[in-house]
Amino acid sequence: MSEHVTHLGLFEDAARVTLHHPRMHEHFKQALRASWRAGCLGAITRSGDRFSIGLISKVRQSWESTGASRALEDKLAFLLGWRVHQAADRRFKNVFRELQPKHYQYPNPAPPDATVYHDVVVFREVYGYGRLAPFQPAALDYRLESNAFAKHAEPHFVEAILRSCWQQTLLRNQRFLANEKDPTAWQKLLEARIEPFTVDIRRYVDAHGNPDPGWYQRFIVAQNFYNPEDPLLRVARDLQHGKSVTEGVLLASLQDVDSQSQYAQALANGITYIHAANAYWNHEIDERELGRRFHIGSSHLETPAKESAP
Repeated sequence: MSEHVTHLGLFEDAARVTLHHPRMHEHFKQALRASWRAGCLGAITRSGDRFSIGLISKVRQSWESTGASRALEDKLAFLLGWRVHQAADRRFKNVFRELQPKHYQYPNPAPPDATVYHDVVVFREVYGYGRLAPFQPAALDYRLESNAFAKHAEPHFVEAILRSCWQQTLLRNQRFLANEKDPTAWQKLLEARIEPFTVDIRRYVDAHGNPDPGWYQRFIVAQNFYNPEDPLLRVARDLQHGKSVTEGVLLASLQDVDSQSQYAQALANGITYIHAANAYWNHEIDERELGRRFHIGSSHLETPAKESAP
């Protein structure tokens, strides 16, 4: 999906801040420690606004009734990743539409180039050109040329095999087709749910290995997409690399975020969503107020009302 690397980077940064935040519930930290990968999956999953309220309500009720379980930890971590995804969308979707409006006119040719350049920058700044998990340096190579495996197997055929295995796994795990017996109806239901947006990996390869100077200036520099000197991003990188960060420095980095880069703003928005979920978990707010703080029902083109920093 488009913005895959950006969504993942934002979640992992937000999760590390959550783990060190003095005001976050211990259940949230427990879920993230136990189910980090579930949170990553939530971060790259769409439609979070439709189900977030119902999911956290059920998970909280079950947790209070029966105590923690791995399934509940998975669901809570997934939810936190889902909210960070929405925070990123609300910060960047309007930017993409402003920079390349043609990509949002029917028929949509593909996600805009700005999303590709965002991912390439996050791949470099957050994941050290792929040297840090879950990526590898060859991830943005065309056909993984720099990976030693490519010398012993044809990447094109291996990719086709793995793609088929992944598709079969998804089909086995789905539920919306489980009770449909008519083959024609089954096929129509499946086709209706196929993701229409795809990004050719060669667009990433070009942006990573041979970036267009004009596009880089327009999409990254002029927009102040990522600034490693931002207080919040310095905290995020220190936590990522195991350095100690004091409570005061962490909380201070969440102030005056509007003067920081777009990535830092999206990260702060994600932390604010997690903080709202934290308030609901503590029975400090009800579902209606949680929906307001999650900006449920608000268009990604709108600028949501600012919430106080956690």
